[in-house]
Amino acid sequence: METSALSRTLHLVLLISACGLGRCRCSFGGAAGRFACTTPRRLSPFLPCTLAKEAVQCAPAPEGGVFASRNEVPSACPYNERRISFAAAMPLRAKRANAFLAEQSLTLDEDLEMLWSLPCSSEGCLLGETVRADATRLGVLVSKDSTITKLWDLHDWEKHTSPRRMWRHLVFWPKSTILRRLYSMLLVLSAWSLLVYRFRICLPAAAVSYSVSPLALLLAFRVNAANARFAEARSQWGRAIFAARELAANIAVDVNVPSSTKDGCARAICCFGWAVKASLRGVADLELVLNALLAPEAAIWVMTQKKPSLALLMLVRKWLAPHPIPLASAQAIASCIADLNLCYGGMERILSTPLSPTYGRHTSRGLMLWLAMLPCALVASGVSNVFSLLVTQLGVAYVMLGIDEIGIQIEQPFDVLPLYGMATVLTRDVQEAFAADVPLTPGN
Repeated sequence: METSALSRTLHLVLLISACGLGRCRCSFGGAAGRFACTTPRRLSPFLPCTLAKEAVQCAPAPEGGVFASRNEVPSACPYNERRISFAAAMPLRAKRANAFLAEQSLTLDEDLEMLWSLPCSSEGCLLGETVRADATRLGVLVSKDSTITKLWDLHDWEKHTSPRRMWRHLVFWPKSTILRRLYSMLLVLSAWSLLVYRFRICLPAAAVSYSVSPLALLLAFRVNAANARFAEARSQWGRAIFAARELAANIAVDVNVPSSTKDGCARAICCFGWAVKASLRGVADLELVLNALLAPEAAIWVMTQKKPSLALLMLVRKWLAPHPIPLASAQAIASCIADLNLCYGGMERILSTPLSPTYGRHTSRGLMLWLAMLPCALVASGVSNVFSLLVTQLGVAYVMLGIDEIGIQIEQPFDVLPLYGMATVLTRDVQEAFAADVPLTPGN
């Protein structure tokens, strides 16, 4: 045991040294005993190294800390399924490591499989085949029960509509995301109710009943508007996935487009979903995807543009322009690119234009004023038991504040939508559209 622990410690020290002496963030996790190193976010969030069991898959990054492309990533890094032995990793230098893969050209399928195998960052995972789990923006609470932060399947719908759902909702109530967000406000209202009961502060019950109707209208309009934003955001993503599939299919079946151009367009379209996600979430993993799928000069150009999503569409246009594509196919391709542009513009509009903050502030103030008046009206109506007063106040406050909180949580839909899962679906659909094993002739 002591020898094993010493060996593992030595491996970790060598790993950190090989990965750039502090330029990586290292952690330990997993039942298999897996050390993972990632570079700081300002460089690239996942690169460059992993130590698993007896294979040290690590090599120092070039100057600047970022590999220029997939062809510069040494086989020691998790981009690659190839393994390099512990003995061979020791004398490895950056120049030799970067040249190790330079002579090999990987297909889109191989690049994507290596991309899916990368470890997760703090913002989420490149999911590959597993699109059920997703990660939201940091700070957003995710329910332990059914949640909109992942893509649903038949199992999720069966669980959601189960006759036992009421019991499950009660069991998970202490872990409710709404309840956790409202703890502090409920405590304040409880303290206020105790003061009202202690000093017998009374208000006419009519004051509460007169104000409840306009307050209900304010809450209903706010939640309906927030739900409309959420539905539109999801619709825009669905339309973008459809347009990407159509664009990929139109390019894939056009015999006038060379295979090299088709491969480049496929890679650019695969990157589109991740570029949109990065702009909506503000996460730093787009560089990783671009370096893995695009040529060095294309990846660098896209990253330097103000809007990488639109830059990827421009690449597709430029790469297809020199080829004699038939008019009907060219119009279909142009229409799909325009749809992707339109969807991205719609998502930008949702992100940059919230519901009226003045309306939100007025709703919150009106709601708090009404909840402050409620215990005074209850005391005036004859409630003489402090327990009854607290239960009534907390129950009503939980329901009313919860409605407002639901509107807040979905008003910015890109914080809770499963963007990682939807970007993965887009990438997989494009990959299948360009699959090489599609039958070229009809058969019996």
